[in-house]
Amino acid sequence: MGEAQQDRRSLAAWRCAAQRCEEAIPLLEKVLADQPADAEVSYQLGLCYSGACRMHSLVSPPFAIAYLERALRVIGPDGHPEFRVKALDALGNVQRLNLRPEEALPLLEEAAALFQRLGASEDWARTEFNLGNLCCDLAGRGAPQQWDAAIRHYRNALTVRREDTDPVRFAATVLNLGTAYRESPGEDHEANLRRAIGCYSAAFRAYLGAHLRQKCADVHNNLGNAFLELSSTPRAACRNTRRALRHYALALRARTKADRPRDYAVTQLNRGQGYLRLAGCEPEGSRQSASRCFQEAMEGFLLCGDPTRASLARECLSALAGSRSG
Repeated sequence: MGEAQQDRRSLAAWRCAAQRCEEAIPLLEKVLADQPADAEVSYQLGLCYSGACRMHSLVSPPFAIAYLERALRVIGPDGHPEFRVKALDALGNVQRLNLRPEEALPLLEEAAALFQRLGASEDWARTEFNLGNLCCDLAGRGAPQQWDAAIRHYRNALTVRREDTDPVRFAATVLNLGTAYRESPGEDHEANLRRAIGCYSAAFRAYLGAHLRQKCADVHNNLGNAFLELSSTPRAACRNTRRALRHYALALRARTKADRPRDYAVTQLNRGQGYLRLAGCEPEGSRQSASRCFQEAMEGFLLCGDPTRASLARECLSALAGSRSG
């Protein structure tokens, strides 16, 4: 390699480290033009174009994908595993974040297996967490069997992400595990809901210990949703609906219309559904409370520029008004 090439690489590396990717990219592309089989430069260009360091004006997922795929071709399937796994992980995450889960899945699965083989436990746990999120995305796209895969990946990540040593990552993982249990179409839905509640409770405990107030509010909202679904008998439904409403009220202590209008509106919409269900147990005042919640939800969604969900809240208000007049 010539001295000029080495100077460009060194300068590009310095600018990447300083998060000045816009300046590093043209230098790296000049190096690659002279050294087309240099996998490390292709990999670095993929990172720069992906915005992995920071978002900037040259971020381009198609360019990032092309350069990372080029790096993997040069490395080959039997190439240096420590380098190959980095390229697999980076490419899988670009595909995942750009809503291409089918392409991301085999890449991240191979990366997870390689991280495990290399004994990189933290990287393995992070990739298992990302695989869990990816499987949730696939399940939401019409592949419900992926909920079970998501549960498996989150549980794998939790063998490394422990509450006593890494409470914030533990909480994020166990929170998502709870949602995977809640959404899973397993035969015993009630048992899965109880598992979800246990996961949410563990997440709340960890976030509370880390003094993350907004995260605690998120968990209260999820606990409300889980309790609202937990209704094996009419008597249990009433009891669990009251529990759900308590959690929604706690979530609203941190989710204000002024500071977090979207989250506020989501919780008020859920709360309105809870009061509607409570009307079967406590008819006095429950429908009026539901109406107030739907009104607040509609206003919150309009405030944050979400007309679609504002229309949903308006429809709930109209349906409630229609049931009263009928």
